[in-house]
Formats: sequence, C-alpha cells, structure tokens
Amino acid sequence: MAGKPFRATYIWTSIISNLQSQVEVKHRRHNLKSYPDCFLGSEAVDVVLTYITLNRFFGDVAVPRYKAVSLCECLMDS
Repeated sequence: MAGKPFRATYIWTSIISNLQSQVEVKHRRHNLKSYPDCFLGSEAVDVVLTYITLNRFFGDVAVPRYKAVSLCECLMDS
C-alpha cells in the first residue's frame, strides 16, 4: 500500500482536478461591473455533482444537490 494515497485523498484530488478542467473561467459582467477570471458557483456545483454521480464514489447512493453545494463550499473555504 506504500505510495498509494488514501481513498479520501484520491477522491478529493480527483474532484478538484475535474473541477479545474471542466468549469469555464472567463470575464463576466453583472450589474454593470466587470469580474475577470471567474466562474459561476452553480456551474461548479453542476460539474461536481455530475462527476460524483458518474464515478460512483459512494456506490449507487444518489448524492443530493445540497451535498454538492456543501462540498463546493468546503473547497472554497480551504
């Protein structure tokens, strides 16, 4: 088992890698204000939820959207 990451570490890093490659970072405008190099939180949640569902990290258990939101909040806070 030497050299192999823990399962939780593997899941965490694979979610982050997928998020970085799938979420569109671009210049956005909202209420006449410009925001360079950003993405929408709803898109991030969609990407994370889809990735978790497709890869079945937690078996056949359906992961609710609010759990994906919580995960994205944890990513943002870390």
